[in-house]
Amino acid sequence: MRTLRIISILAALLVCCALAVGCNVGDGSQTTGDGTTTTADTTVNSTSSNTESTAPITGANTETDESTTDETTNSDTTANDGTATTEADTTVNDGTDTGSVTTGEGTVTTDDVTDNSETADTTDIANTETTTTEKTTTDEVTTTVEEVTNHPDATDKLVLALNSDKTAYSVIDLGDCTDKDVVIPAKVDGIPVVSISAKAFADEKEITSVFIPDTVTHIGSSAFENCFGLTSVIFSARLESIGDSAFADCPVLNSIIIPKTVENIGKGAFAGCTGLASIKVEIGNNTYSATNNCLIETEINTLIAGSKTSVIPDGVVVIAESAFARSFSLSKINIPESVKVIGANAFSGCVQLKTINYAGNEAGWSEIQKGKGWDDSIISYNVVCAK
Repeated sequence: MRTLRIISILAALLVCCALAVGCNVGDGSQTTGDGTTTTADTTVNSTSSNTESTAPITGANTETDESTTDETTNSDTTANDGTATTEADTTVNDGTDTGSVTTGEGTVTTDDVTDNSETADTTDIANTETTTTEKTTTDEVTTTVEEVTNHPDATDKLVLALNSDKTAYSVIDLGDCTDKDVVIPAKVDGIPVVSISAKAFADEKEITSVFIPDTVTHIGSSAFENCFGLTSVIFSARLESIGDSAFADCPVLNSIIIPKTVENIGKGAFAGCTGLASIKVEIGNNTYSATNNCLIETEINTLIAGSKTSVIPDGVVVIAESAFARSFSLSKINIPESVKVIGANAFSGCVQLKTINYAGNEAGWSEIQKGKGWDDSIISYNVVCAK
């Protein structure tokens, strides 16, 4: 009996050992020498791949089965900072929703997302543009009529007229002023001087220069006509119009610069200015331009004022009324083939004019429309056709 009991115990021990060995083989696990158990379906340690052993992320809150590394492939994985990223809406490192996938290196891979540095630059540019706009507005405010102050040498003996609503003055006469260098005041008792009336300084032969303040927007017809001693004029930077014959027959006026604000210049405004050698227009004027000492109304290609040094540019269609009138020293003029109209009195009084060189043929010259008196007082001249 004792022998049978020992055999039964040994058999039971063998069965237990067999069962223990069977369990280890069945679950595919293995215990290493350091006691760590590893499974056959564990994620590869070095690089995430497209193998079926790596569990894909299906949502922003899903994490990988085991661990991720620095490199990512087409499978959605967790970024370096531990943020889960998928093709669904995700958050980039700075917490901004991008709706795009971020690689392990933190680079946004979709085209419709601006990266942080670009966003910052755009903001800076926007701020700069806003600042520029505000500065421009400020500049306009500081240069309005109300901000203009009187020149220290402003003449105080001119005759001025206050308008009906008592908001502006006009200069109407030289009055008791004996100054040769006339400086028109910008304000009188705080009220701006905005215009120079028709014939205000006409026939004042002693005047040699005129300073017109920036409050003035209009110069009337014949305002300075026959000012035989007038050599220079400084125009208002806000001037908008110059009337007919405003500076006609000022024979020693040698140069003019038309401000960019001028929108209308009347007929013969500078006719008879025989000493006029330089005609310029300030950059930015949308109505007038100057080429070869010719004052041109740009949009209609009309030459409205010339001088003894003018060279009419090709492209001019009209030589306006009185454009060269009384240019006593003009002896020769070249007229381009583009000219179709010569206005009334355009060359009247050009007593020294001897030669007109026309770039076209005789038929073209005959077809040019010529206004009344265009060549009055020209003693004798020849038209030379180039073709």
